[in-house]
This record gives sequence, C-alpha cells and structure tokens, in this order.
Amino acid sequence: MFPLVCGSEIPPLFNRALPGFTLPKTWNRVSKKGYGNYVVFPFLVCLLAAAVAVVSLPTSWRWFVLFIPIIVWWRGVLGFKKAAWSQEGGDQFAIRFGSFTKQQVLIPRSKVQWHRSTQTLFQEGKQIATLRVHVASSKSGAVFLLRHAPVTDVHKLSDWLSFSRKQSEL
Repeated sequence: MFPLVCGSEIPPLFNRALPGFTLPKTWNRVSKKGYGNYVVFPFLVCLLAAAVAVVSLPTSWRWFVLFIPIIVWWRGVLGFKKAAWSQEGGDQFAIRFGSFTKQQVLIPRSKVQWHRSTQTLFQEGKQIATLRVHVASSKSGAVFLLRHAPVTDVHKLSDWLSFSRKQSEL
C-alpha cells in the first residue's frame, strides 16, 4: 500500500487510510523446526538439479548454473526470517511473508471464507503444520498460507477462526 515510504512513517499513514485496521505490534515467528522446509530442502533439490545441469550443459553455461543454488538458499533464509503471524485480540489476524520483499496481510475474521490446517508426514515429525486461509476479496478470492508454524499455534488460530461471532455473543 505504501511502497516508497520509510517504515517509521507507515503506521500514521495506515491509521488515516484504514482506521478499522491496526498494524500488529508483535509478531510470532515460525519455529526453527521449519528452517529445513524453508531453506535446506529447496537448496538440496536445486543443488541436485544444478549438478545434473553442470554435467549435461555446454561448457560456457556450466558455471552460471552454480549461482542458482546460492540464490535459492538466500531466498529460503529470507523467507524463513520474514514468516510470522499475529493475532492481537479483536477480530483481526495478520500474516507476514515474503523473501526479497516483505508482505503483511491483515485479515478480518468476518472476511475469511474458509480455512484449513494441513500437516504432511515430514511436518508431523517436527510438530509443525500449515494454515491455509481463503479470503472473500474478489471474484476468484485470495489465499494466504502460514507455512511450517508450530502445530499448537496453527490449531489455536484454526480454533479462533472457527469461533463465530454468534457464539461469542452468547
């Protein structure tokens, strides 16, 4: 929303433009158990593909391929550092993600069409899970993922999203 503004100037501008939303003060980062899923696994797959490419490509292109695993590793590290979520009371949920750019999504609970928490076999062993949130925003909708977060946090967020406004008024 404010691409060329200093970070310290964003909260006042944001509060004037969208008074119903609040920027989170604290973020809950994904656990260190998810580091392998963000960094190590993509790096190893890319390294294997680069090894095959070095053997099969002509000599002039071989050395260029070796930079690709470094870029994939750096992208994974940045993505891991920026992945976080926040739910500071009220009816708003926030997800932060990105690798070379940081994106923050503020989602009112009333705009969530549906959500789902999933856990692969690899995630199950590490006690991490993924939360997928579908938002009613346009004709096709928008999907936001909180990947490789602690399973207790994902279940807590899923329960909070499932708890309807009618139940809270009773």
